[in-house]
Amino acid sequence: MDHPEGGTSHPCSHLHIGFHSENRWPVRRVITASAFTMLIAKQYYPQEWEALDSTLGEKFAETLDGILIAERQNCRIIGDDYFAELEERSFHFG
Repeated sequence: MDHPEGGTSHPCSHLHIGFHSENRWPVRRVITASAFTMLIAKQYYPQEWEALDSTLGEKFAETLDGILIAERQNCRIIGDDYFAELEERSFHFG
């Protein structure tokens, strides 16, 4: 469904939060499988994330947060052809 100002109710890249299938949160990046998996692990399993993180290297780049931030660089930004101006002006994950 198109909106009068050029957006859609079904964004090209989006997340579903919860079980309501019409609940689509626009995302400005294509999230890689690694980034998505790490983000879910960090948000839903924080104790395990911290426990595993303590076994890694001492430099920030060697920590889980450092690895997740580096993986974000692999999540390319969606071009304007696929991310409507209305989606850009509204709430979205960037």
